[in-house]
Amino acid sequence: ATDHDSVEDCTECGVGKYSGEGEACSDCSAGQYSDGVGVQSCSGSCPAGKSTTGDEATDHDSVDDCTECGVGKYSGEGEACSDCSAGQYSDGVGVQSCSGSCPAGKSTTG
Repeated sequence: ATDHDSVEDCTECGVGKYSGEGEACSDCSAGQYSDGVGVQSCSGSCPAGKSTTGDEATDHDSVDDCTECGVGKYSGEGEACSDCSAGQYSDGVGVQSCSGSCPAGKSTTG
């Protein structure tokens, strides 16, 4: 394959992607973004209560791609939105923890 026969064939990973030495370019994970090209890690982290989503690199190429976690979900800084655990709830959007606890004898399913 002539596209793998010299270092000149190596091209920069685009925005929303990263790679380590000798690795293929990969999309940034949920909660992460990269607005630069040719980077070895996704250096941008969404603030707590927000996350990036989607399967395309363009869904992870800017802090503007960080959207609020929905009701019943939470996230820490640079993390994906997660469902609240059984027995807890969140009635707000963009929260970093599920602050509501069910009273004794009641629970949410999770």
